[in-house]
Amino acid sequence: EFYKIAFYNIGWGSITRYMDGLATEICEMVRAKCVDAVGIGGHQSHYPCDMLRVVTKLNDGAEQPVWKGRSDGQYIFVWNSDRLVLTIYNYISCGIAEHPWRMAQYLQFRHAESQPGPPLHVCHCHSPSSDNQKETPTQEQIIRKLTDERRVTIFKALWKQVEMNNPKGAGAPAVIFGGDYNSTDLQWAYCLRRASETQASRRRIQRCVSSY
Repeated sequence: EFYKIAFYNIGWGSITRYMDGLATEICEMVRAKCVDAVGIGGHQSHYPCDMLRVVTKLNDGAEQPVWKGRSDGQYIFVWNSDRLVLTIYNYISCGIAEHPWRMAQYLQFRHAESQPGPPLHVCHCHSPSSDNQKETPTQEQIIRKLTDERRVTIFKALWKQVEMNNPKGAGAPAVIFGGDYNSTDLQWAYCLRRASETQASRRRIQRCVSSY
């Protein structure tokens, strides 16, 4: 079995007008790409209401509603419960004490028809950085900057959540890191190299980039 999971970054601008069409756009994407789950992030909003709008649109016309969702902070995550069963959900800190607002969604799923199988872990995270806002950054932008060391801290915090929730005997966990981590290939390589204590539970790594 395999799954298609999409991630949709809204951005930091005003989205009051945009949110009216978000549910329709997400629904069209799900149907066109046969997507099993979607993570939406990148902006503080009235997300519980927005999530309900997306879920309602996805279930529109169905005899039995199958789409469910969870929302916290700047995140929405919705999934087809006929394909995926949510077993664990946590809204977690990214581990940076001076940036308590850096949070992420952790979700653990099992296949809807084969519960004994290994779980799928999803870490849905948006890591904003103020690197490119001004040629001469303000003190606040310097403090908020997403440095490579902070990238390492975020990765370690998320992987710790995965290892903590991976069942004993399940082997190397299947994990998806999705969202917007504001990291290049070199920065990801640095994170993985620095997180050497996690290598025992990491077997293969694949980077996926797509657009819609």
